[in-house]
Amino acid sequence: MKKLVMILLLFISVFSFSQENFTENEKNIALKQFVEFQKALKNKDINTLKNYIDNPVYGFNQIDGKSYQDYEVPVSHNDIVKYKNRFLDGIKEMALLKVDLNSNTVKKYNKGNLEITAGFSTEESNENWGLDSDEKTFEVFYSYDDPDYPGYNRYVFKFENNKLKLQALYVGP
Repeated sequence: MKKLVMILLLFISVFSFSQENFTENEKNIALKQFVEFQKALKNKDINTLKNYIDNPVYGFNQIDGKSYQDYEVPVSHNDIVKYKNRFLDGIKEMALLKVDLNSNTVKKYNKGNLEITAGFSTEESNENWGLDSDEKTFEVFYSYDDPDYPGYNRYVFKFENNKLKLQALYVGP
């Protein structure tokens, strides 16, 4: 129960997004790129996906049999291409989110024990995660509400120079 409460509090702190860091135009640009990322993900187009993935990216665990649990060992584009099936399998649920480009929002996905949400960072959420307060991030958050194995995945995309790039993954118990 403590883990579930912690996950809920974490979820609330991460997704208490406001309009502070992003303009409406920046949100639209970022979401258009996220839609392209989703299309490439659905089509398993690793070459297009590489355009939306930072090199290196941190936090992916055992993509090539090595352990990346310490988040200090990055995964390169070469490793992602070489082990694309494992990589794509690990992020495929991001394609389930529905993006509304007219309102610059992402609709929450719920099915069974899985909930996926996404949103834009604020100064407050950045400070909670130890990021620069003005850093612009778009985050996708998976929550597994299984009483025996609750957990979460947090995918962080940085938005810099009007480019959206997957930067890191954080996994919680």
